[in-house]
Amino acid sequence: MTAKAQIGPLALLSAAALSLPAFSASQPTERVVSVNTSVYQEGDANAAEVVFGDLQRFRVKTNQFNLSAPIGRDWSMSLGYDNEAMSGASPWGTVAASDGSGDLIMSGASIDDSRNGVDVNLTRHWRGQSLGISVGYSGEHDYHSRSVGLNYERDFFKQNTTLALSASYASDELTPTDAQLFQRLEKGSKHTRSFYASVNQLLSPVSMLNLGFGITKRTGELSDPYKLRDIRPGKRVERTLTASYRRYFDWQTSSLAVNYRYFWDSYSVGAHTLAMSWMLGEETALQWGPMLRYYSQSEAAFYTPFDRYDQPDTMAQSSDFRLSTFGAVSYGLKARYRMNAVQVSMQYERYDSGSGYALSSTKTTHPGLVDFDVVSLGAEYRF
Repeated sequence: MTAKAQIGPLALLSAAALSLPAFSASQPTERVVSVNTSVYQEGDANAAEVVFGDLQRFRVKTNQFNLSAPIGRDWSMSLGYDNEAMSGASPWGTVAASDGSGDLIMSGASIDDSRNGVDVNLTRHWRGQSLGISVGYSGEHDYHSRSVGLNYERDFFKQNTTLALSASYASDELTPTDAQLFQRLEKGSKHTRSFYASVNQLLSPVSMLNLGFGITKRTGELSDPYKLRDIRPGKRVERTLTASYRRYFDWQTSSLAVNYRYFWDSYSVGAHTLAMSWMLGEETALQWGPMLRYYSQSEAAFYTPFDRYDQPDTMAQSSDFRLSTFGAVSYGLKARYRMNAVQVSMQYERYDSGSGYALSSTKTTHPGLVDFDVVSLGAEYRF
């Protein structure tokens, strides 16, 4: 059984990076090899809210390898590989409890799967501009994804301003396990088209601002085949507005990064993300600092707290907690130590979710809301 649908929070953590990269269309001058290992562990389900299934939720171990290097005078390339090994139980659905709250139907703890992904990027650089093409593949035994992307960057005003444009297309194939036994979809596909534009502006020698807009259109089989009752529209249009600010404080050799993201889509989900990090020792071998993130979203138009079997299977409905009204707070600490060409890093994050964290109110708290911990260790070598 696939765990792809279960990595939403982790994917969310990865997408809202707590620091700004040095935007520029210039060719890189160093070769960089990096490896990273992370462990994602969800908290167990509450026994009082589970009517069937295992309480032990997902554990995911991820190993990543990345290589980037200049090629000749005008080209650069990057290669990435990652492997995920996942196990545990996931929510299948919800039923109404006698007190009006919800109870969970969980899967067994037999979910045990792995995913492998690879992506390659080749970029041409010239006169303050760059144009890159990327291809990627990700596969597990019941889910395969292939993607291609283009990205363009151009510097203006002596590299004080950078315009970045990117577009991508992905085609996914689903072949859910035990389809006949559980009367699931036997085979499906979905397609994703994305476009993102951003402008990065140096405000001063010690500060910069990045503004961006993105739009994504998904079509095809968007329902979760591993839910007992999950029927979603076959098209979803997602939009994002992003703003990121970074400031370096020389008097403390520290930096502040603030990121904001607003998301809204055709499902009527609206979400706010605000993230901040503070790094100390920017000019020393040891750099470290805390980070904090807040997230809040409203529910989808067709979200229901309990599975509705009295409605026809042509009517959209989902009791997926990721489509409910909820909020979350995550916090952690990261550190990195550089010694000549080698850098080692570590990071810890704790994620706590609940309907009480949301900006909008809801009558029912979903029992499947997840809390988790993530620990990451990494190493980088530049030459």
